[in-house]
Amino acid sequence: MKILLDECIDVKLRLIVAEYGHDVQTVSFAGYKGLKNGKLLDAAEGNFDVLVTIDKSIANQTNFRQRKISLLVIRTASSDLGDILLHIPDAMDALRRIAPGQIIYAGLGVI
Repeated sequence: MKILLDECIDVKLRLIVAEYGHDVQTVSFAGYKGLKNGKLLDAAEGNFDVLVTIDKSIANQTNFRQRKISLLVIRTASSDLGDILLHIPDAMDALRRIAPGQIIYAGLGVI
């Protein structure tokens, strides 16, 4: 699966997620630095399967129904890599079942 890590996520997570067999790039490395929500998704769609973020607001700001790209929101206490790492098993499980145009939440407070 081709995964794009949002700018709000520590770039070190790229190597960790890649260990699960995914092709992972950061927003900066992909050349999308500075693009916000809808424009970022427009640029990434067709090149990536999933955008992974900790930004809880992006799901409410963008309609995913007609999109090919999916969104995985990791709910975490902070943007610190240590806090995010606590939720990687849940996030990797979510990636196994995510479908195009779908939004899935992993981590804290998932209902």
